Amino acid sequence: MYAMDNQDNIIPDEFELVGGHQVHTQLWNNSGFRESFCNRVILYIRIFSICQFYDINRMRLENLSNNTQKSLTISIIELETFHKDKLLVRSRVDEINNY
Repeated sequence: MYAMDNQDNIIPDEFELVGGHQVHTQLWNNSGFRESFCNRVILYIRIFSICQFYDINRMRLENLSNNTQKSLTISIIELETFHKDKLLVRSRVDEINNY
């Protein structure tokens, strides 16, 4: 898993996945059985910035999981950026796709 900024530059900083959960939707299929599928993932990430500031408002994360569902979308990510244990930025990222 790695992070990229909005210019598609790989961010070399270390970051930590601190939590998250899936949002499931249940639908009735043609056979009359109820199916549950994951259509959204919410993640909480801390980024430990080494020496640079990045535009993390449009950052995307690649290779988040091996899930093969093409419709899986990560809709909200809350980011905390730290430098020398000091909180620099807390922001949200919307509309992030899982590739």
